[in-house]
Amino acid sequence: METIERIYTIAAFIALGSLLGLVIKYITRRLAEKGFKRFRSVDLKLMRVHKHAAFVLIIFGTLHGVLSFSKFSEFGLIPYVLGTISLLSSIISAGCFYIKKKFKETKRWIVYHRISALVALATLIGHIALSR
Repeated sequence: METIERIYTIAAFIALGSLLGLVIKYITRRLAEKGFKRFRSVDLKLMRVHKHAAFVLIIFGTLHGVLSFSKFSEFGLIPYVLGTISLLSSIISAGCFYIKKKFKETKRWIVYHRISALVALATLIGHIALSR
């Protein structure tokens, strides 16, 4: 395995680990809301790293995407399109948080945040499935 391939593979795993942390954050939030009080403290701890995990996801996802272009002919166009959509959706999701004051309704931004996060997750699953 050459150096660039190692780097983009490591970047992919770091981004994926970050995404899994964000998904776990969502799950613990829902469980805490359903009355499972044990998950409230876990959710609060994950909230502290939520923004940092999203930043890591975007940075390492971008690094993975840029460095993996050396394998374009091996995987084809569709995995790259899905990866790009996933990355852009992640950026939009993060951006919703940072421009939340622009939304007239205070909780309106969270709807866009969640929709774009769901699109990011769905396209990432397709990206991984087609890249194997």
